[in-house]
Amino acid sequence: MTFPSPRNTWNISVPTQALSDLIQSVLKKHVQVMNIDELKKQAQDANDEPEKAGCYAQLGIGAQGDYDQGIREILESGLSSQHEEIRTSATLSIFLLKWPEFKDALEAAIVAEANMDLSAKMAHALAFCVTGGVGKGKTDEDMPA
Repeated sequence: MTFPSPRNTWNISVPTQALSDLIQSVLKKHVQVMNIDELKKQAQDANDEPEKAGCYAQLGIGAQGDYDQGIREILESGLSSQHEEIRTSATLSIFLLKWPEFKDALEAAIVAEANMDLSAKMAHALAFCVTGGVGKGKTDEDMPA
């Protein structure tokens, strides 16, 4: 069995197909598994409702990997939400993704943000998007001076 995660893939070897089937059925009962299309739809369907802000964070966690224009559009719309919870969640996702394509939207969001703490979080996310951040495997020596 192979289980993808944002950073790697887990492989579990079991001696029989019956045991493999049992493990899969237990995991499906206790672990919510959504593919990227489901995560995108969930975030789109949040409809700027603050109680659904977590959908933006889930998208950022699940979307680790290659750039996706649709995800970018969803998260950029979150940056301009009237609700602080959604702006915060979208910022977290952008920080996790570290895509340089977010640069312009983050710069605009920082200028427009009234909450100084959130503005600082946006600036931190921007720094990671521009430089690639330590989270992309870079060391201090690799970072530009």
